[in-house]
Amino acid sequence: MASITIYLTVQQVAARLGISKATIWRWKAAGTFPAAFKLSGGSTRWRLADIEAWENTLQVGLVSDISDLPDSYQHNLAA
Repeated sequence: MASITIYLTVQQVAARLGISKATIWRWKAAGTFPAAFKLSGGSTRWRLADIEAWENTLQVGLVSDISDLPDSYQHNLAA
């Protein structure tokens, strides 16, 4: 059985990541974001599989106690 390729619009990618469309275009221009595909009619799309692979490369950390953070972070959180 053939797999289905899912393509996302810039609006869908932005919503998925919780960022603005402008940030996606900026990251794309800087080469720090997955390559997009130009489809007919001049529309641009990203493959969901590429976005998921990129997400898996991101580092995520959790903080259980803000006293473990550097002072500069604690000050910003208290403000």
